[in-house]
Amino acid sequence: MSRLVLTLQPGDIDPLKLERCVRLAAELGFELEALIIEDQDLLTIAGLPFCQEIIRHSARCRQLSTHRLENTTRQQLQDLQAQLRRLTRQSPVPWDLRIYRGRWFEGLMDGWSQTDLIVLARGQSDFHPRPSHRVDTAIAVLSAPDGGSYRALQLAARLARIQKQPLLVLALPGSPYQSVQDLPSGLGRLRLESVPDDNPQSIRRWLPAMADTLILPLTAIWPDGLPAPHALLDIPGIQTIVVR
Repeated sequence: MSRLVLTLQPGDIDPLKLERCVRLAAELGFELEALIIEDQDLLTIAGLPFCQEIIRHSARCRQLSTHRLENTTRQQLQDLQAQLRRLTRQSPVPWDLRIYRGRWFEGLMDGWSQTDLIVLARGQSDFHPRPSHRVDTAIAVLSAPDGGSYRALQLAARLARIQKQPLLVLALPGSPYQSVQDLPSGLGRLRLESVPDDNPQSIRRWLPAMADTLILPLTAIWPDGLPAPHALLDIPGIQTIVVR
């Protein structure tokens, strides 16, 4: 069965994004796997003596310990299980919940051949606020010169309709969509932006002001077909979906 994997970090689980992922998996007929990624480096640091953390909202310090981090993760795991049970009663879909300690892209390798969609959920960044006059943020999709662009575009259009958002097509050189006239009909509200090169840093600078989701064809970022870090996968304030 095809699988949608939602990667999550402890302490950064957005109920709205979780609900959207459950609905999307149900509509596509996919199995859902929620994959919680524990930061091994943070756990190692927390085990050091005299290690403290600063609470951002109060500027107070408190002892940082491996035991407390692990207890927090277990509590969040129980809360997530309860949310998934409730959501899958409303949108029936097979689901699983797994914890992986290490790097997120290594955690994807279990069942990789059955994975069709990967959702990397990100929280809103304080450093990339959206302009107050732009409340209608888009679903962005990268169109590259390969066969994966059409499937990514169809998913982006479907998600835009579900969430009632406009569609933003980012056309790289060589993309089959170099103008709005090249796009299939029936995509709803859309805008096409020509991206002059495939340098991800240029996209990172301006995309958070225009979109809250970026959909990428797998072959555009992972030419060898295996998950790995990429600059377009960790744009602050952007939820990223990779389409196989």
